[in-house]
Amino acid sequence: MVFKSSRILPVLYEELVRTAAIEIKCSDIYGFLGRRLSAKSASQVSNRLQTLIEGTRIKHSLGKNSIKMYDKQARVLRIETTSNDVSFFKHHREVKHRDGTRQMKHASVRKTIYSLGAMAEQMQACNKRYLSFISQWRDHSRERTDLRKITGSVKDDKQRSYRGVNFFQSDDLSFMLAILRGEYQIAGFTNRALQANLAGWSSQKIGRVLKRFRVLRLIKRVGRTYKYYLSALGKKVLVAALQLKERVILPTMAFS
Repeated sequence: MVFKSSRILPVLYEELVRTAAIEIKCSDIYGFLGRRLSAKSASQVSNRLQTLIEGTRIKHSLGKNSIKMYDKQARVLRIETTSNDVSFFKHHREVKHRDGTRQMKHASVRKTIYSLGAMAEQMQACNKRYLSFISQWRDHSRERTDLRKITGSVKDDKQRSYRGVNFFQSDDLSFMLAILRGEYQIAGFTNRALQANLAGWSSQKIGRVLKRFRVLRLIKRVGRTYKYYLSALGKKVLVAALQLKERVILPTMAFS
């Protein structure tokens, strides 16, 4: 697959290979190669994620056969099936029995140059099954980019630097909880209104954090007033971050 821009694939591919390394199971690899996993299956199965100078490659192996995915020159997503034992694959062909009779049946591919056409069809089918499987995954590259933007340092129009959001820093957490209060989602919030929910915070301190969150595009100001609302990005990211903390991190720490 060829992408028009070299900026799209690197971010997307990073998401694909990490997900593939975790999500693809033994039975999936059998399915890609046109087989079913059973109690009689004895071939060694493995997933291997490898980062080289040329780029990152993931390889799913089943015995002497494998499916690989890698990127080339930041614009080409390449999926290929390779085999060192073509008899693993089966297709309908004429089979000659010892008694001299001939029969059309589902049999292993023979190791001969005349099987190249059959192997091309088999491997193309493997590639299509793999591509169909990974195309079901949701692309989180945009969310990953958004998260990177708000947690890293940014500069305003006057080239003044502002640090990103730290979801585990007490002041940032207190401020997020304050601006996520229900009454502010309808009427918006101001510096003065937030002072009632941020005990010990001065007007100057709140003003600085409001400016930082505005530069990070987590909040937006209404016209030339001093009233603010959460932006669409702010709602999505801040709510997700707090849910992660309350539902995953803290419960996990409680049982560790």
